[in-house]
Amino acid sequence: MRYSWENPFIFFDTDNDNMSEWTIRLVDTPHFRQKDKADNEFGKLDKEIDVISTKKIDDVRISWDLDNDNGQGNEFDFDMSLRLNGPGFDYSDQVHKYKSLRGLSEANTLLYDSRWRQLNELIYPDHKTAWNMIFKKGQWSECRMIFDEDDDCNRWERVEFYDPRDLYLIGRNKGGIDHNAQADAMGDRGEWDADFSGNGQLYIGRFDGRIHLYGAEWGAWRIDQTSFSFQGFGGIYDRWKGSRLQPEPGSFAIVKYTDSDNNGFIDLIEYDLNGDKETDDRVSLKE
Repeated sequence: MRYSWENPFIFFDTDNDNMSEWTIRLVDTPHFRQKDKADNEFGKLDKEIDVISTKKIDDVRISWDLDNDNGQGNEFDFDMSLRLNGPGFDYSDQVHKYKSLRGLSEANTLLYDSRWRQLNELIYPDHKTAWNMIFKKGQWSECRMIFDEDDDCNRWERVEFYDPRDLYLIGRNKGGIDHNAQADAMGDRGEWDADFSGNGQLYIGRFDGRIHLYGAEWGAWRIDQTSFSFQGFGGIYDRWKGSRLQPEPGSFAIVKYTDSDNNGFIDLIEYDLNGDKETDDRVSLKE
């Protein structure tokens, strides 16, 4: 129990204005193991789940408020996120000692599991060590970038990621680039480096002045020109009904980016301006 799943979720106030300019979410994806469980004070449970930490961070998501425009009523306004996945890194040596977890022993009986009160240490990378462990110790197999082009994301943790899927299918778990339930239906730009050839690096394209993901094989921007699908609080969806609380358009303009010669840089840009799945314009930087 010294380990956890989001271990940790770190927020950084770089300019000391009491608001977060960037954040890192480190995930130790656990194994779930069922075990038999007899009756207890909460009633009969046929099965109970053991959550077993791997002691490795295998999923990292980093987000930045690039224009630092958050404020009262808009405390989080992240603009860009990176996601790293792979074998990651072992963090079992990141031990933090605590005296305050034990509390009053008389209160242990009030907890469903009082083992928490027996701990005197927690194990996690902290504000000082996380960045170097990610980029100097981590072994990653893929990287994704998402940029909130229409600047409508007020999620508290990040700009939510697009998936490298169909350009035109739209909706939660429908197989499009917004397949991710918490992704914005449109208005964001995603880029995907499936083999981590770019090592999580970024560059600014001289052809458009935008930040791009080095090593990305391709990317796509669904343009929300009239702010039809305003994401609000990050495209919240109803967990019970399985629907998003944001408008999902029938059609949209889209820009597709491709690294045609696999040298790490985008060199082909294709435009479908009316969403009819036909290319209306094409620019090859190589040509």
